[in-house]
Amino acid sequence: MYDILHSIILLLILLNPFLIIVYLIDIVKKKQTKEFSKILIRAGLNSFTVFTLFALLGDTIFQHVFNANFASFQIFGGIVLLITGIQFVFKGSASIESLRGESKHIVGAIAMPIFIGP
Repeated sequence: MYDILHSIILLLILLNPFLIIVYLIDIVKKKQTKEFSKILIRAGLNSFTVFTLFALLGDTIFQHVFNANFASFQIFGGIVLLITGIQFVFKGSASIESLRGESKHIVGAIAMPIFIGP
C-alpha cells in the first residue's frame, strides 16, 4: 500500500496538475471544447513519441549524437527553468503567453514542457 501511495504522490509531483491549469487556462477559454480536445490528444501523442524515443535511445543519443553526459542536460534544464521562473515573476502571465508561441505551434508548446517535464 505504501508503494502505491508513494508512486501516486510522485506522479502528481512530476505532472504538477496545478502548473498545467495555469499554463492552459487561457487556451481553454479561447478554444472550443472539441478543438481543445484535439489539441490535447495531439500533444499527448507527441509527448508519448518523444518520451518513448528517449526512454529507448536516450543514453545513446546523449553520448553519441550530442557528445555530452546526462548531467549536463539536467544543469541546462535547471538554468532554463530558473530563467523562466524569473520572467514569470517580473512579467506575470504575459511571460507564459510568450513562451507558448503562436497558436499554430500550440501542440508542441503543450506537449514538451507539461508531459515530458523538467
